Amino acid sequence: MTTTHTTTHAGTHTSPHEHRRRLTPVVALGGLVLAANVGCASTASTGATRSTAAVVDATTVTPTTPVTTAPATAPVVTVGGSTTTRPVARPSGDRDEMITVDGSAIHIHCRGDGPATVMLISGFGDGATGWASVEPALAERARVCSYERPGTGDSGPATTTQTFGSQADQLGLLLRTAGEPGPYVVVGHSFGGGTAVRFADQHPDDTAGIVLVDASPVGWAATLCGVADDGRGAITSIRSMCDGWSDPTGNPEHLDVFAAFAELDAVASLGDIPVGVVTATSRELPADTDSAERARLDEAWAAGQQHWASLSTASRLVTVADSGHYVQLDQPAVVVDEIARLVP
Repeated sequence: MTTTHTTTHAGTHTSPHEHRRRLTPVVALGGLVLAANVGCASTASTGATRSTAAVVDATTVTPTTPVTTAPATAPVVTVGGSTTTRPVARPSGDRDEMITVDGSAIHIHCRGDGPATVMLISGFGDGATGWASVEPALAERARVCSYERPGTGDSGPATTTQTFGSQADQLGLLLRTAGEPGPYVVVGHSFGGGTAVRFADQHPDDTAGIVLVDASPVGWAATLCGVADDGRGAITSIRSMCDGWSDPTGNPEHLDVFAAFAELDAVASLGDIPVGVVTATSRELPADTDSAERARLDEAWAAGQQHWASLSTASRLVTVADSGHYVQLDQPAVVVDEIARLVP
């Protein structure tokens, strides 16, 4: 039976426009940032605010105890019928380099050391700069890596059609090539949540935890693209964007969006892998969105977050007030605390 703890955070708000480099007008819709002349892409920059104390079922949550850096526990290995231990070297120090995987040059950045590696996965079209507000704090207690998928940030162009499953495969190969072993706490924002879940599903023994930061729910592409065409400007733009989502060559990542979300239906359970679901309490929808459509999308999003939590028997749902879609920018302390809670 799934045990889901619901935590609500509230804090001072920093406007997204104070720390995101975006074209205007812009609408963030959980996995897309829609600009008037761009389709769907964004690059997040930095910003920071602090949250107040969390409340769980009217009980104050004790702040997460920092996880101190420690060597990884040596695994037990059977050799010639006798049991012995073989230490596993954990990487340390900074790295900032390009690594070629499947013919694509991928930019990876790692820092810090510790018993596990926090793997930060950005949303659709985003580079890794959006994690700048959380990386330093995490690097004090764990190894932290971020990367940029082909077609984003400083990485080379995408050369093949992608889904969340193939992106997870590519990430696994990148980590093996780079010599960055698990265990991993995989963190996915927006569309990156789909990649994080697929990675954990493929590598359960190497996954110590999962944190989904305002992750686009299963079925979100179809839900969003089902908006009624009432002739209003923003809705018309969304529908136009959705018309192109089935063509992977229509976006820099070559992501087949509908096929990627369809894959998530196959993930029925993540077992007892600890999962933290962090989500903003409101959607950044176009101002002229019909009230019925707004309610439908809000309801679908909330149900989708509950579904993410239901995949694990050890899950926690954290709702964040005073935040837009980029919770790691608007309320970075909340994201840091949730990730640190799952570091072994």
